[in-house]
Amino acid sequence: MYCYLISCSLVCTVSAFCQSNIPYEGVQDSYERSFKEHLLALDIDHDIVKRLFCECMIVEQADDSVLRPKYVSVQAAFEQILAQELKLGRLKQVVAVIHTPLPATPLCMEGEIAPGLVDTSLAKDEKRLYTVSKRSETLRALLQSGGTLMAAYPVLSRALRSPSQLAVFEGLLKKYVKNFFDAPMGCLEVAPEMIGATYIFETMQGEWLMFSIRFTQDISPQDPTSVGMWFGSVNKGPAAERLAQVSAYLRACQGPDLISYIFP
Repeated sequence: MYCYLISCSLVCTVSAFCQSNIPYEGVQDSYERSFKEHLLALDIDHDIVKRLFCECMIVEQADDSVLRPKYVSVQAAFEQILAQELKLGRLKQVVAVIHTPLPATPLCMEGEIAPGLVDTSLAKDEKRLYTVSKRSETLRALLQSGGTLMAAYPVLSRALRSPSQLAVFEGLLKKYVKNFFDAPMGCLEVAPEMIGATYIFETMQGEWLMFSIRFTQDISPQDPTSVGMWFGSVNKGPAAERLAQVSAYLRACQGPDLISYIFP
């Protein structure tokens, strides 16, 4: 019954959100080009960036060892650029939600990756381990720049993190009390198609863009696995549909409401 209600909510929300008269019509092309140039300047997969900005959506299936270094590096690059743009005053605001089965790994570590933090298969892979360490840096940079960050996860899964991991998490909550929020959800698990993170950000012209990634958490990788990535306007196209789906799902699980930031 619960799954049925979520499905109905998704359908209704996607339809209403994509058809509504959303403010800030039209995404500023010049800002998109600037964002793309920033991404291409970093040492990440240029083909992914070009496809993402051309098609607004990418879905790929392969082994975790192949996909994670490529796509999570793009995610880290997005976080890095969002933090820089916010700090330099080129964005009004950034709101990010990490929606994962356990409290977000990069927010439960500081310095070296401790045993048990990630799956053992990742612990032997330097490329995949690097993505965890890098996002530990980029998420803290986002917080330091004033971005709003929410960690959404099933409330019971909190117990699966070790005391030392939770101590790091709690320390960040105390340090960034104004813009980092603990958002445990009422569901027992996160649906596979909803595992990942979603970012919405407002330009100085008052236009909203979004970036979202769907991928398994590093504590439980799968082979083969599938990754999804979206970028674009919040009011049309694949990115708008993904945002509506994520927002509806999080609300159904008593989680944070992303749409409320666009419509205060």
